[in-house]
Amino acid sequence: MSSWGKVGFFALSLAFTIALASKLPAQAQGAHYDLLLKGGHVIDPANDVDKIADVGISAGKIAAVAESIPANAAGKVVDVSGCT
Repeated sequence: MSSWGKVGFFALSLAFTIALASKLPAQAQGAHYDLLLKGGHVIDPANDVDKIADVGISAGKIAAVAESIPANAAGKVVDVSGCT
């Protein structure tokens, strides 16, 4: 492969990797949430969810719901465990 072919292949591979990464869920990209609600009771009947989980909120929308989201992934963290 010529040196231009190697450079072109590298550039194409890099572009593909960036495009793929932009399609990953926010949490997989090390997202930064505006607000993180820790340990809340999450109820989502449409998806048959009724469990204790963390909720990451970004730009006023729920961006992630997971068993555990690191506190350092958010600007503000509120412990909502035990709230009724």
